[in-house]
Amino acid sequence: MSALDDIRNAIGASAIGAELMVACTLTTIREGAYNSSEPTAGPAKTTTTYPCRAVSSKFGGRFAKPREARENSFIATIMLAGNTALAGVDIKPGDLLSIPPPGRTTAITARIVRIREIDAAGATATVECAGPP
Repeated sequence: MSALDDIRNAIGASAIGAELMVACTLTTIREGAYNSSEPTAGPAKTTTTYPCRAVSSKFGGRFAKPREARENSFIATIMLAGNTALAGVDIKPGDLLSIPPPGRTTAITARIVRIREIDAAGATATVECAGPP
């Protein structure tokens, strides 16, 4: 059983999950339609902010390419179940996650660089983030 399995199991137990999860913000960034009357402007981007809860781990940890790890690199598990704002939201690399590191109250914002896993039930999404965005 991996550490990610342990986190998912803890989140599944509501009393433990409520203590582990912290308030955070997921910001999706999507390309808009191309405007032919403004060919040099490029497509507009639409950003949407969603309040959610997540647990983070491995702040400043090393991933597949150690030279690319920064102080604000981390893994986070975002709670999707029970959050109607996130229903149907497709989390993608390039989106932003703002979350406080363990033991701190000030959030940092980092770009999601990889989706590690969205569990089969769709209750959690585990993502790799790297900051600053």
